[in-house]
Order: sequence, then C-alpha cells, then structure tokens
Amino acid sequence: MADENTKTLDDILTQEKAALLAGNYDALPPLEKRKEQALKALTKVTTSKAALAHIHFRISENQALLAAAIDGVNAARKRIAALKDVQMGLTVYNDAGKMAVVPTGGTAIEKKA
Repeated sequence: MADENTKTLDDILTQEKAALLAGNYDALPPLEKRKEQALKALTKVTTSKAALAHIHFRISENQALLAAAIDGVNAARKRIAALKDVQMGLTVYNDAGKMAVVPTGGTAIEKKA
C-alpha cells in the first residue's frame, strides 16, 4: 500500500515538474489538489526512509523550479513596466544631478512628398 501511495505521489510530482518546465501554470492547481490528497494518504501508512527521502528530494526540486518561475514572471513584469515608462517619457539626470523626465515624441510617421 505504501509503495502504491509513493508511486502515485511520485507520478504527480513528475507531472508537476513537467508543467513547470513547460510553463504550463494552468495545470498546477489540479495537481496541487491531487498532491495534497496523495500526501495525506502517505501519512496513513508506514513508508520507508528511502522512499520518503526520494519524495522529499522531488518536492524540493519542484519547489526550486516554482521559485524560479515566480522570479521569471516578476522579472517579466518589471521589464514590461519599464517599457511602459519609456513610452511615457525617458528618465534622465539633468545638469544638477536630479532625475528629470524627457517626454518622448509621438510615434507618428511624417510623410514627405
């Protein structure tokens, strides 16, 4: 029974890792529910130390991937915000060393005959 629970949890962790590596974040919430159920089932049976160590390693590995994914999303958000700021105006330092915003011109193309 414990081997079946360990195998089930290991399969879920494999799917979670694949989703994280593929950037398929929509697949994570259903896996989270299944993972929680599998962990609860695992606590009700005797499991070997080796199996628990393997599960711990897999969970730690996925946790690191999830942290990296969060960092990547945050970096992308900051980059998008910086690009929006540049569209509104360019931030520079003036002669006095103070920050100043230089408005950027429109993106209109001037046609010459």
